[in-house]
Amino acid sequence: MRIVIADDHPLFRMGLKYALIQQGFDVVAEAADGPSALDACRTYQPDAALLDVKMPGMTGIEVCDRLRLTAPRVVSILITTFAEPAIVQAARAAGAKGYVSKETDPESLARQLRDIVAHPEVDRLPQVDVPRLTPPRVGGAAAARPGLFQQGNRPRPGRQPRHRQGPPRPPVQQAQRRGPHRSRQPGQEHRPAQLTRFRIRLRAFKERA
Repeated sequence: MRIVIADDHPLFRMGLKYALIQQGFDVVAEAADGPSALDACRTYQPDAALLDVKMPGMTGIEVCDRLRLTAPRVVSILITTFAEPAIVQAARAAGAKGYVSKETDPESLARQLRDIVAHPEVDRLPQVDVPRLTPPRVGGAAAARPGLFQQGNRPRPGRQPRHRQGPPRPPVQQAQRRGPHRSRQPGQEHRPAQLTRFRIRLRAFKERA
């Protein structure tokens, strides 16, 4: 099986080439950046292209997208350490047929390459869920409740709505809810009034004395 490998790290590329040769593969070309990998695939028309995701000039995903148009018989396989859902989704949209980890041992890598090239119609990329960043448009909560996702209509955590249901509270209960510094119980008076009455009685007592 003829393979083109592309990675911007020379030591990793050298070790990958040696491991593939030991497993019986024919490495027809190697590249250190995206444009060189694309040219090598167009020139040698290999059975598969083993591409790193992040490379100078052009990413491995962009190379997959270009090969799908210019060299459709080449099976594009990404080899990387990244497993983010967004990257996997982009690789699937670009036409990648495989997604292999760089931590895979040589025997497992060889087995996966042969399976992918033999059955490229099978989706072997990881199944990931990309979180939705926009609310549903038709038939969802936004349609049933207009303005649900507006900033002003979002309830704050830990706070209840201001409106309340049920009969209004009596004035005494409302005064109690405001706190003791704002209300007086029946029979109680402000302290200044009590002092004034005490001074009047004291003055009257002195006059009688």
